[in-house]
Amino acid sequence: MARILYFAWVREKIGTPEERITLPGTVQTVAQLIAYLRDKGEPYHSLLADSQLRVAVNQRYATANDPLSDQDEVAIFPPVSGGSPTLTATSNPFPIPVIGFSAASGTGKTTLMAAVISELAQAGLRIAAIKHGHHPADPDMPGKDTYRFRQAGAATVLFAARERWFMIQELRDQPELSLDEQVHFLLNHDLILVEGYKNEQQPKIVVHRLASGSPSLHQELHNVVALVTDDPEIKTDLPCFALEDAAGVAQFIQRFFALKQKVQQQQSHGYQLQEAE
Repeated sequence: MARILYFAWVREKIGTPEERITLPGTVQTVAQLIAYLRDKGEPYHSLLADSQLRVAVNQRYATANDPLSDQDEVAIFPPVSGGSPTLTATSNPFPIPVIGFSAASGTGKTTLMAAVISELAQAGLRIAAIKHGHHPADPDMPGKDTYRFRQAGAATVLFAARERWFMIQELRDQPELSLDEQVHFLLNHDLILVEGYKNEQQPKIVVHRLASGSPSLHQELHNVVALVTDDPEIKTDLPCFALEDAAGVAQFIQRFFALKQKVQQQQSHGYQLQEAE
């Protein structure tokens, strides 16, 4: 059976995030699938008449004449960023997939990002997370050997054990690491999620909560690809998700970067991805 996924306001109007359909013999292309769904009546008929809707087959953008089979996964979703067909994963300026979460304070973006990381890790992806701080922070603890070494004057301390390793480096008079430099530390991951760095060039998911009292940043920032909000009055062509829909956001990210296909290819070659710590 073919798996049909609906995203953003398409999902809301259809009333379900997905459905499984046994394709009749007359449905062999994307265009024939759309016609078949429209024949089911409302809400499909009027909704799928929108020529601006995008379709992806097995995490790849599809055209009307692309072939389909019962084993395919088909995603139907609104255009991203006002319908621009160029705003896709190619908008990522880094050597591996990087996506940011941007919001005003008090929106719950950290909670959402943690929930999305959980969903992506369970999907078999190796995830890295970057947090941009604006105030001095020290993850070390007084009394620990690493802390004593730093207090004694070590510019860098590296701790290594069987379970994990970490490194702390004092910048002193050196400039703060750029996002690009941080990404290059993490190239052995499938995906990097970034909290902060809203003015950098990575694709971004904007998080907006009405109770925060701050306006949404989705029209202000560059390279915004989705919006997570509880404000029903916001008008946008961006894919939209509810604040609690971490699973939907995780699916969107996987489709945006074609990550499901990557996991399937690695597993088919006998590779076992490590879980992120």
